[in-house]
Amino acid sequence: MKLAKPLIVTALLTLGLTAVVSNPVLSDLSGNKISEVKADANSDSAVATAALNEMNRLRTQNGQYPVSWDADLQNIANKRVNDQVAINDVDYHRGFDRSVYPSQYVTSSSSEIVGLKRPHTSFDNLDTTQKGQRIITDYYRDYGNADFGHMKSMLSPFIDHAAFAVATGSDGTTFNVGVFAGTPETFQGAGGNGALGAWNVLYTSNGKTGFERVRYDLVDENGTRTDYRGYVGNDPQYGYTFTQLSDRGNMEIVNISGDYSPLYTFNGTRVSNRGLAPGSSWATDRLIIIGDHTYYRVSTNEFVKDENLAR
Repeated sequence: MKLAKPLIVTALLTLGLTAVVSNPVLSDLSGNKISEVKADANSDSAVATAALNEMNRLRTQNGQYPVSWDADLQNIANKRVNDQVAINDVDYHRGFDRSVYPSQYVTSSSSEIVGLKRPHTSFDNLDTTQKGQRIITDYYRDYGNADFGHMKSMLSPFIDHAAFAVATGSDGTTFNVGVFAGTPETFQGAGGNGALGAWNVLYTSNGKTGFERVRYDLVDENGTRTDYRGYVGNDPQYGYTFTQLSDRGNMEIVNISGDYSPLYTFNGTRVSNRGLAPGSSWATDRLIIIGDHTYYRVSTNEFVKDENLAR
């Protein structure tokens, strides 16, 4: 496919947030530098640009061309990030609407990723580039997303344009949204609907097949991820299937939201006499999926539900 021409980016963040002009210049595959950013280091638009640039760097490491920024997609990203700010949480794609994507894109190629960082974490102390990297590395690791859908969206061969928006809510929570779409030329060049179906299959079965094919230098060790995450096991004591979350023996952490969190057993039964305190943090080594919810283990047979986590 023919790469898009370099574009000038202007991030327009609304809802009372400061709008700052960024000027990333996307390179072609012959160059090592994906973009050059000239903006205030503390601006939301600069972080959004850094996230887009870092996603392109991830794509090139996995044999995909860098995508180009699009003004129409930027407007969609801005609206979606403000949706998250308004509710002070991510809406888990409830507001995602393919019908608003521009007509020059193939409907089935459109997708989004949404995420947040609560205040008073290490994210607050990062510089612009590091924040962009953290946004992408978190999506790459795909905590709690059993089918690794974020990674699938970022590495899709069916897209050629994207935009990110980053905004901070009144309590200091930082929200980020990435939106993606592909033109008919790119979509058909990647194989069309048949290839899209096959691509989606790569990220089923808890993401193991597609996941093991992906590389990212900021996360990988020695160029391999096969022992990092995505291991699917069966608990010998209780017999349920789970997805391994530990990173070579290092536990992941879940943070309880502002409300008391009940606990559940491996089959989704609520524990009657125990719970987790608001704002507390707990180590977890596995997740299980029950219905529409993800549960994270915090003790031998006690799990916390995703809806009770700060994200």
